[in-house]
Amino acid sequence: MAYYAWSPIRGGTAEKPVNIARGDKVTQSDLHVSDADWDALLESGAIREKEFPAPGDFDGSVIDYLREKLNEAQAMSAVDEEEAASELAQIQNAATGTGETPEPVETSALSSSPSSSSGKSK
Repeated sequence: MAYYAWSPIRGGTAEKPVNIARGDKVTQSDLHVSDADWDALLESGAIREKEFPAPGDFDGSVIDYLREKLNEAQAMSAVDEEEAASELAQIQNAATGTGETPEPVETSALSSSPSSSSGKSK
């Protein structure tokens, strides 16, 4: 079973310092700790079975990282939606041949419209 550091861990001795960064795979033997100390690290959440979700060089908390990623995804979604609406308007203009901007089409109307067929029956 793999374990990962969710907090920086510093320990060891002057001769053999141990520095574990967030996100590093870690074992009890890497830290040279007793069973009780290892259990305490697991209980505190400093070490977990789940891999640390943020890059090791991310300074904020996991929540900050996930919020940042969510905000990026939402921002991209709005841009993608705008581009899709613009492309749809261009397609509609080409289809009508008027060059005028047609009424907006709801995306739900697109998914519920019957699929086009070639008009040929089998």
